[in-house]
Amino acid sequence: MYNSIDKNRGAHGDSSFMLDGLPSSRENPLPLGMGSVKNWSVEILRYPTEEDWKRCLLFARATQGKFNTPNEPTDDWKKKILRSEHSPIRTLMFTILMKDIPYCNSVHFVRHKYGVEHYVQSQRKNPERGAERQDAPVTHIMDINAAELLFMARKRLCFKADIATHEIMAKIVYEICKKDDIYRGLFAPACNCNEKNCREFKPCGMFSALNRQLKHQAISEAENRLDDEIFHRMMEYEKEIKS
Repeated sequence: MYNSIDKNRGAHGDSSFMLDGLPSSRENPLPLGMGSVKNWSVEILRYPTEEDWKRCLLFARATQGKFNTPNEPTDDWKKKILRSEHSPIRTLMFTILMKDIPYCNSVHFVRHKYGVEHYVQSQRKNPERGAERQDAPVTHIMDINAAELLFMARKRLCFKADIATHEIMAKIVYEICKKDDIYRGLFAPACNCNEKNCREFKPCGMFSALNRQLKHQAISEAENRLDDEIFHRMMEYEKEIKS
C-alpha cells in the first residue's frame, strides 16, 4: 500500500504527519508543527462566544419563521449547523494571529478571499525588498468566518498542499479545538469530508489508504480519525517543547 502512494509534495517535500501506511517518506515522521517551519506560532485572538452563537441561532430561526423561540444553542445544534454549513455560520468569526511564518506560505492563505480579511506585515521597510527571501518571516492576521475556515482547512490540510502550509493549518485547527471542543472532528482534508473522494490532478493516495484501513469501522469513526490524530500529535508536540 505504501509504495503505491504518490509522495511528490513539491518544494517542501513530504508530509511530516502520518497515519499508519499513509503518505510520508520518513521512517519516524515528526509531529505536525515540528517540520519545515521554525520559530513560528499561532494564537487565536477571537473565537465565537456564547452570545455569537445565540445570534447565529436567531438568524437560523428567522429563516424558519421562529422569531420568538427561546431555545439556547446546544452543542449538538452547533455541530449540526457547522456540518451542514448553512449561511448563519458566516456570522461566527475567528481572528487568527500567525507569527513569523514564511512569506511564501502566507501567500497561500491570502489566496482565500471570500469570508476572510488578511492583514500581512509589509516589506516596505526594506528598500531592496525585491531581494527579500521568499521564506522571510512575516506576521499574518486573518479575520475569518466559520464557513470559510472549514473550506480553508479542506484545501490546506490536503496532503498535496505545501508541507509548511499544511503544518500551519494543522496548528490553527489544534489551537481552535483547545479553545472549544465543539470544533473537534470538523476540520479535515476534502477527501475526508463530504466529498469522500479526491479531485486532485494527481491524488496522493491518502484517501484510498484511509478507506482500506477503516473499511471495517463505522463511517463516523472514519470521519473523525484524521482530526483526532492531528489533535493528539499536536498535544504531544506541545508537551515535548515545554519539557
